[in-house]
Amino acid sequence: MARTGVVLYHHNGSKKVIEAVRAVLKSMDADDHIYLVDDASTDDSVERIIEAFAEVEPMTLIQNEQYFGPAAGRNIGLYEAQTSGCEYYFCLDSSVCIAPDCLNRLVGGLQSDEELGIVAPQLGSGCGYLIDWKRFQMASVLLTDSQMAGDAVYVDAVSGNAMMISAALVETIGGFPEEYEHAWYDMELCIRATMHGKQVAVYPPAKAVMAETVLPDQYVDWCNWLSFFFAHTPNGMLDDFANAIRKWLDSLSGEQQELAHSAYQKVFEAQKNKSEGEGD
Repeated sequence: MARTGVVLYHHNGSKKVIEAVRAVLKSMDADDHIYLVDDASTDDSVERIIEAFAEVEPMTLIQNEQYFGPAAGRNIGLYEAQTSGCEYYFCLDSSVCIAPDCLNRLVGGLQSDEELGIVAPQLGSGCGYLIDWKRFQMASVLLTDSQMAGDAVYVDAVSGNAMMISAALVETIGGFPEEYEHAWYDMELCIRATMHGKQVAVYPPAKAVMAETVLPDQYVDWCNWLSFFFAHTPNGMLDDFANAIRKWLDSLSGEQQELAHSAYQKVFEAQKNKSEGEGD
């Protein structure tokens, strides 16, 4: 079986990370390795990790002295894993526990289809997303019973909380885009994969369970959402996107509307500066 580097990202919550590591260890083959990135946790996470897994050889603990966030934090683990000759990287959040056969099934899924570059386990009833160009949103894909019993379900994007990507693809497109804070970095990575000719899929034979969901800061999420669709909306749909933004702003009031206007202004200025820079 191909060597897999498990990049496990963690920030606070010592109980969940212990459970996540134990689940990964049950799923690993002899040549696999865990790269556990503790992103400047402020609780007893590091102490608990060292206490529980000090004698576990196939694990490298990376302790960030400052908080970088999930995109940059995952990249730190990815870059460490790149030095070890892994063929696949499994990016995992400490809030997710995987099934004992999850890693082998995901590797099998990637190896069975040369068009696949990124696969994700089934998280609950789904895990994948399709771009809704009418509403300019990412729509969650809820798998049908027949899809859950089948093989790969092609989607536009999957969650960075649990995704496997080939090392060859990372060499081509790089790691997670760090300009996206806390959200949408995984969506952007998947879009870059498809732009380079690779497919993205949920792979139902591989299972995982999310213990908890941490929602991103609303302002940050709005900024990332706007940045994503500014970058990827086709030229022929820019008027539709502008109308969607106006409707969104008009639907809000008070402090929320002020916050939304601030997010829009920030992203608009960034896009304007980027366009002017490309024109020079």
